[in-house]
Amino acid sequence: MNKKLKTFYFFILSLAFLIPAGLLAQNNTLPFEVSQPRDRLKNDANLADYSISRGTTIQGVIIDVVLYLLGSVGAIFLIMIIIAGVQWINAGGNEETITKAKTRLKNSIIGFVLIALAYVIITALLNLFRAPLQ
Repeated sequence: MNKKLKTFYFFILSLAFLIPAGLLAQNNTLPFEVSQPRDRLKNDANLADYSISRGTTIQGVIIDVVLYLLGSVGAIFLIMIIIAGVQWINAGGNEETITKAKTRLKNSIIGFVLIALAYVIITALLNLFRAPLQ
């Protein structure tokens, strides 16, 4: 490819990245003053009729804690899946280590699926019985 064609392609690619940046630099004026990102998040959530936290009652606090714990345990299982994969890669042909890694990987995937299902079931039940909580 000659130098002029490479320069032309570079110019076209540069425009492809610069034009959207100019379009996204618009001035968003709001009809009210919002100073903090958390305030903007609360405002957007209120406009969408979504509650950020259910923590106004004891049931809401318990629900928030349970959902937080399920998310945390799910993240731990994801880390365990990654560790099992690295263990399997680094086994170096050692059958005992490979068997341990396979077992850890299988158990981690099962645990992650169970936690994900529990999260989905609890969220579905909360949405089903949403009116009494608010």
